[in-house]
Amino acid sequence: MTPEPYSPELTVVSLSNDVHTVGVRLGEFEHIPDGRGTPVESGTYAFNDEFELAPAEEVKLREYRKPGEHYNLVLIIDGNVVVDEFLDGYEGLTIEILDAETVNVERYFI
Repeated sequence: MTPEPYSPELTVVSLSNDVHTVGVRLGEFEHIPDGRGTPVESGTYAFNDEFELAPAEEVKLREYRKPGEHYNLVLIIDGNVVVDEFLDGYEGLTIEILDAETVNVERYFI
């Protein structure tokens, strides 16, 4: 029996005392970025949405990731871009929102 392919976690959790409007864009790549790579220009996103996140609330976005696929992750909090970077296909990520401009990012590889 072949095991199911595994997609790493991608979680956004609010540790702030305030409610924040959070936008997440998870852009797919045409190829593995080599320093010149950019997300697909046609606007192909695995996830592109905005939502309200209350204190102690979390959103799990693992289901939008394909096993082994690489992404460009953009996180916007109350209109501020606080994360804009490459997310490796085997890299899990937990983002803790501290306020509208500050986050803690915990990375781990499977």
